[in-house]
Amino acid sequence: MAYADLTEAQKQRQREACRRWRAAHPGKQYEACRRWDLANPDRKRALVRKHQEKNKVRYAALAREKRKQPDYLLPKYGITRFEYDTMRAQQAGACAICGKEGKLCIDHCHESKKVRGLLCRNCNSALGLLNEDFSTAIRAANYLLKGGLDVSRG
Repeated sequence: MAYADLTEAQKQRQREACRRWRAAHPGKQYEACRRWDLANPDRKRALVRKHQEKNKVRYAALAREKRKQPDYLLPKYGITRFEYDTMRAQQAGACAICGKEGKLCIDHCHESKKVRGLLCRNCNSALGLLNEDFSTAIRAANYLLKGGLDVSRG
């Protein structure tokens, strides 16, 4: 008999039995859930989507929080949350190059691993595409200052 077909009293007895089992077998529930997740990826995905649909407001709030710089990235760059927040405050919450406010990436030197500042995704990508080469960046800036090449001349 499927859980959905049970009466409310039967469901309550089932929940109580599960609580007692979990209390008697700590840790085994995680193992059992993990095995089920691995054996049923499609059903797991459907259950997660159903839960997210049912809890849209909660997940929207979580998504807003996630858009901020995630803490798990900070150790990768060798900085603390306090250092990140200080850097962001010093830059007034804006990109160090273009001044655009919003989500900021941690810019760092790939050779020394030293954090240089916080950049928007576009500016961070631009530096990467220029291979972080100062002379190439200067040539690109000069090119923009001159207005590019005049292709109308033959």
